[in-house]
Order: sequence, then C-alpha cells, then structure tokens
Amino acid sequence: MTRHRDTTRLGAAASLLRAVLVAALAPAALLAPAAALAALLASAPALARDATSITPTTRDAVVLRLEPRLARAAAELTAREQADRLQYQHRFTEAETLLDGWLASHPRDDAARLERARLRVAQGRAREALADCVRATAGLAALLATGCRAEAMGALGAVAPARAMLDAALSQAGSSAAARSWAQGIAAELAARDGDHVVAERWHRAALASAGPAHYPRVAYAEFLLARGRAREVLALLADAPDDATVMRLRRRALEAST
Repeated sequence: MTRHRDTTRLGAAASLLRAVLVAALAPAALLAPAAALAALLASAPALARDATSITPTTRDAVVLRLEPRLARAAAELTAREQADRLQYQHRFTEAETLLDGWLASHPRDDAARLERARLRVAQGRAREALADCVRATAGLAALLATGCRAEAMGALGAVAPARAMLDAALSQAGSSAAARSWAQGIAAELAARDGDHVVAERWHRAALASAGPAHYPRVAYAEFLLARGRAREVLALLADAPDDATVMRLRRRALEAST
C-alpha cells in the first residue's frame, strides 16, 4: 500500500477508532459539549429530525452537515478532541502536533497514544509508532494493543509475524464489535500487503459484518475492490454511503473504471 492510501484510510478510520476508545461509534465532531450540540439542533429542526433517527449509515452524513457550525463551538473542545477532528479532516500533521502537546501533559492517556501511533504509521514513521504502541499496551484492551503493534510491524516489513499475532488476538472472544471491526480492517490490510488477497477480502467482509454499515470498513473494502478491478461492486457497496470527499472520490474512480 502506498503512503497516500494509508493517509486516506486513516482519515476515514478516525471515527471508528474514536468509537472503539470511547465505546460509542461516532465521529469526533459529535464530541462537542452537550449543551452546544443541543442548542445547535434546536436551531435546526431538520438536523434534529436526522439526529432522532440516526443510524451508523447516516451518522457521518449528519456530522458532515453539522461540521461548519460545530467549528464555531470548538473553543470548548480539549486538544485531544480537536486532534480527533483534524484526523477526520485529513489534517494529520496538525493532529499529531496537538496529540504531542496533549500527551506531554497527559502521559498516561494510552488511547491518545494509540491514535498518535496510527498517525505516525500513516506518515511513514512506523518505528516511532511501534514505540507508542509498546508504551500504551498496559492501558489498552488486548485487541487494541495487538492491533496497534501489528499495524506498525507490518509497515516495518514484518508482515508475517504481524499477521500471526493479530490473527491469534482476533481468535479470542470478548472484544466489542467496534474493536473487532477495527482490528479486522488492519488484518485485511496486512493480508493484502502480503499478497494474500483471498484472505484480505475475507477480513474486509468480516469487518463489515462486525460494524454493520459503518463508514470506514466500507471505504477500506471499496479501495480493495478497486485495486482488484471490481468497479461495479464498488458502486453497489457505496450506493447509500455518506457523500463525503472520500466516498465521492471512490465513486468517481469506479465510474471511470467501469465505462
């Protein structure tokens, strides 16, 4: 996988990773102070109606519509929450700078360290990412800690041991659906990096099954299908996906490839 594709996927993955860490599958933009969000919805009945019937499929679309207004309430967000939002916007360097500052004053926030590790992998600094993963291990659930290390090891070229380690962790029960989907997505990327496309597709489908119609697993699977020349399947997969920049880019590529 190219570094560009890794960074694109990281932006899509930010909401899922945040969900795993706080046990609520929602992009970081929804972490604005409750009072500010309530006032925002009260001033926009259409958005309020969306919120009352929100599903994993529509949640990201609602967040994208809320984003410009939520930005005006950002002063109350912590540096950690702002970093989450910057990741969602693909502003990775700025996000890492904020996480650096956050971790300097909150050195035991292992969830933030996990997020920084993923940013570092996406920016081609896998050794630094692995150091973050190792340091965060004690404070993370076993599957999250293993997924973090496996992703960094794979980026360093140790794909076979990374796959074996993550496969073993995924064979254990007890993780949340969101955590499993996140780790299964990493397993899919590792298998594809290893040229094992049959297994990679199996993991992509498992990630979708674990998370339902969540945004990131669909985007990751769509990119996999495009790389295999299966453009029509991409269009079907993304038919009801939120119209964000990543989805629109993938649809355009699929349309061009299928004509």
